[in-house]
Amino acid sequence: CDMMVRMAEPAAGELVLDPACGSGRLLAAANRQCPECIPEGNDMNPAFRELAFFNLFFSGERAARIYGKDFLQTEYDELPAADLILSNPPYTDKSDLTVQFTDRIVRQLKDNGRCAILVPQGFLTNSSSHIVTGMRRWILDQLTLEAVISLPRKIYRPYMESYSSLLMIRRRQSPEDYPVFISMLPECADADVYGGEENRGIESSAGGNYRQAMEEIVTQWKQYQKGEQLNENIARIVPTHVMRENSYIFAAENY
Repeated sequence: CDMMVRMAEPAAGELVLDPACGSGRLLAAANRQCPECIPEGNDMNPAFRELAFFNLFFSGERAARIYGKDFLQTEYDELPAADLILSNPPYTDKSDLTVQFTDRIVRQLKDNGRCAILVPQGFLTNSSSHIVTGMRRWILDQLTLEAVISLPRKIYRPYMESYSSLLMIRRRQSPEDYPVFISMLPECADADVYGGEENRGIESSAGGNYRQAMEEIVTQWKQYQKGEQLNENIARIVPTHVMRENSYIFAAENY
């Protein structure tokens, strides 16, 4: 959550929306970094809406607006147009749901608005589905794919194990060939040790390793935005024409 927010950089007065906010951790992270932004959430589950409200309350936002809409079935004007959308939307092994959420998220953005979305690996690599490849083509050609950050399988433990990536997308059409920031968060060796009291030190160490690796990625992202040279052991730039030649595959490990 913190890495996504630090890369997305919410600014004072910007409306930050999470359309599938769950317990509101992304919005709370945004509010901690920028108390002057306007965090708003949406979730169909009333218990999650309560959690999101209180998480935002304790992060300092005392007037949070949390909607209870079906995001995929809601008209665009029923939720606010957002400057920034942060989301870890629900998904399955099939990528159709990710396509629907990604399309809907981008269309909920203001012009030149941006989003940071967590997506499953299949969405980045599936070449057999015209729907999925069509969505990647639309993102690359009609919008701006700003960054792809590959996340390790064990980062969600103890809740689940799943490969996923963070996509940073801006609702703006760029020139035909433009650069994309690519990085991979490595699997930390200690991350597979969880459980009882005797393992707490190791578990903390795993979190520390991830935090350190995330910090390096964020640092490289800031340097990239300033036009400074990158450490290619951590991040690199891939021109979009290379992705087009590679069947519009977005997976960071391909580059």
